[in-house]
Amino acid sequence: MDLVAANIQNLIRLWSLGGKRAGQLQEFKNYSVSRVANSDWPNKLWFKRMPDMELFQKVMALHDLGGITIPVWPETPGLEDMLINADFQLKNELTGMSVPLERFSQARGNLQVIEVTDRKSAEKWSQLFYEAFGYLLDPRTVELTMDTMDYYLAVNGEAMVGTVVLYRDSLHVAGIHSMGIIPEHRRKGYAAELLLQVLSLARQKGAMYGVLQASEMGKGLYEKIGFKDEFILKNYVKPELKQQ
Repeated sequence: MDLVAANIQNLIRLWSLGGKRAGQLQEFKNYSVSRVANSDWPNKLWFKRMPDMELFQKVMALHDLGGITIPVWPETPGLEDMLINADFQLKNELTGMSVPLERFSQARGNLQVIEVTDRKSAEKWSQLFYEAFGYLLDPRTVELTMDTMDYYLAVNGEAMVGTVVLYRDSLHVAGIHSMGIIPEHRRKGYAAELLLQVLSLARQKGAMYGVLQASEMGKGLYEKIGFKDEFILKNYVKPELKQQ
C-alpha cells in the first residue's frame, strides 16, 4: 500500500467532508477549496496536480484567500516557491507518519474515550479543541459530520482532558486528527494513553494502518509508539493586511 498517498487522501477527504457538510466545497478540475464560515477549519485550498504559473495566477485572482491554508506535499514540490514569491508565509511544517495496527490490542489505563453523539458533547469537544490548539472548529461542524467522523472526548474521572478524531476514509486506513491535551493536563501521560486508545479503536474498526500528521512537539511520542516518517507537509497562508 502507498501510505503517503493514503495519508494525503485521508486529509483531502476530511477537508472535503467538512466543507460539504458545514460550509462550502468548490471542486475544480485541478484544485479544490473547502471552507466553513465563522470557523478556522477546514478552510483549505489544495491542488490536485503541480500547478503551472498560469494556473497558479488564475487561482490567486479568482479566490479570496484570507484565512485559507494551502498545503505543499510531495505531489506539488514546486508550489512552495510560487507561494513564497506571492508573499505567502509558512504557517507550520508537519511530518506525515504511519504505523501498522496489528500489535495494538485493547488499551488499558485510567483514561476513558467517549464518543461525541449530540449537540452538548459536540459543544464540549469544540471548547476543549480550542483550549488545546488555540483555534476554532465550530461545534456545528462537529454535529454535521459526526455520523462519518468519530469525535472523541478524553476523560479521566470528572476531568475532561483532551480531544481526538478518528476518520476512516477507506477500508484499511484510519486517520488520527485533532489529538490534543488541554494545557492544564499536559505532562501527565495522557497524550500517550489517548493515542494508544485511539489506535486500538481503529484496529477494532478493521483498519490495518494508522496515519497522521505530526508537529515537531508531538513527533517524539509518535515515534516512540512506532510511527514511521513518510513525508513533509508544509502549510502556507496569506498574511492579513493590517488597517492603517
